[in-house]
Amino acid sequence: MVFGGPAEVIEQWEVVAAVSASCASLSATLSRSALRSSWVSVIATPAGGCGGRTGCDAGMAPRDEPFAAQLRRVRETRGISRSTLSRLTTRVGDMGISNDTITRLELDDARRPEDRTILLLGEALEATDEEFPAYALAKARSQFDEHAQGLAVAWRNLERWKRC
Repeated sequence: MVFGGPAEVIEQWEVVAAVSASCASLSATLSRSALRSSWVSVIATPAGGCGGRTGCDAGMAPRDEPFAAQLRRVRETRGISRSTLSRLTTRVGDMGISNDTITRLELDDARRPEDRTILLLGEALEATDEEFPAYALAKARSQFDEHAQGLAVAWRNLERWKRC
């Protein structure tokens, strides 16, 4: 899902906060604290961003930081190379992600991979929601994905969410 601007992001946060507050038991991944911390890091960063990290917590992602920059920042913070990350993804998932694919993902600011790719990268990097907002959002979206959860679980999660 792509948000058009800050007003839409804030509106989405209000919806998620309301759902989270009334449905805290939906799942550990969708817990209020997990969603709050991810969305606060996405929304509460100063509008000027943190390009040089001056005046910002180096672990927090600017709200408008593209996926490519998030991935590169988290990987570099961990001090690992792209090839090492590629190897780590094979330990997490069956197929893993190639070094070339990771390079393309980090260099193309306009590209956002599928959620399962983001989940694989986030797990391999052992990323937190605060430092890798794309990972936090992919985890939340996966709760409603019938391919990731199975139709029965995804449907149950959706029904719980609709009752809120």
